[in-house]
Amino acid sequence: MLTTTISLLIAVTYLLVTLAYTCDISVNVIAQTDGPIYARFKFHNGTKSKIYHLRRKDDKKTLRIKDSVCNLQPTILRTYQKHPGPGVKSFGKTSAFIEGVGSANYLVYRDSAPRMGMRVGVTCAFGGCTAVGR
Repeated sequence: MLTTTISLLIAVTYLLVTLAYTCDISVNVIAQTDGPIYARFKFHNGTKSKIYHLRRKDDKKTLRIKDSVCNLQPTILRTYQKHPGPGVKSFGKTSAFIEGVGSANYLVYRDSAPRMGMRVGVTCAFGGCTAVGR
């Protein structure tokens, strides 16, 4: 009887946490180029991430997108060859409506637009999406 009650309590707690946060995405930004590159996200709610500086190939920066709903507006990733500031324009951009509980990789290049790489547990629509699990 006690184990059934505990199991039920755990299930209800899990359900409440899942419903409270339908968007909890771990994002990796991975450099696919030699030489420095800068990356910055603009999220669904209008806020921006810090500026990520990737110095060489395979450098990786990790961030977390967490909100009750993330797909009201697209998530946009812009890349820069110089530190973004006044007068510095991005040279690459990708955007998509994303949602879910999982992880996604974004691959950034010095000579072309960034793109989403592998994603698991994340739905993606109307933009730069990739196949699930790739």
